[in-house]
Amino acid sequence: MNLYIHKYFIYEIYKVCIIVYKRNLQHNNLTGPLPEWISKLSRLKELILNNNYFNGSLPNLSDLTKLKTLHLQNNYLSDKLPDWLSKLPCLKELNIANNNFKGVIPQELQHLKQINFTFE
Repeated sequence: MNLYIHKYFIYEIYKVCIIVYKRNLQHNNLTGPLPEWISKLSRLKELILNNNYFNGSLPNLSDLTKLKTLHLQNNYLSDKLPDWLSKLPCLKELNIANNNFKGVIPQELQHLKQINFTFE
């Protein structure tokens, strides 16, 4: 998929997602960094982006206060895990396995009992 088509596709998804509560884009061969505009999808409850080729750091998703499920496993995401993950009040399920995260699991995430946490 060339870059132009990829950006157009992502933008079209953005326009549709504004009113969507769930977004499942697993196994779609999507590449590049996760777009910053995902943080504007304030009604989002599930974000399933596993098994793609996303890379780079996680954008700040702290405004997704309704988010219950976040699946990012099997991508190429890197950098350290951001502290804002522990501040998502409804987060129940977090899977970030098989990425390139560095460092240690933030202390705030280690003690949250409501999260199903996978980190390899």
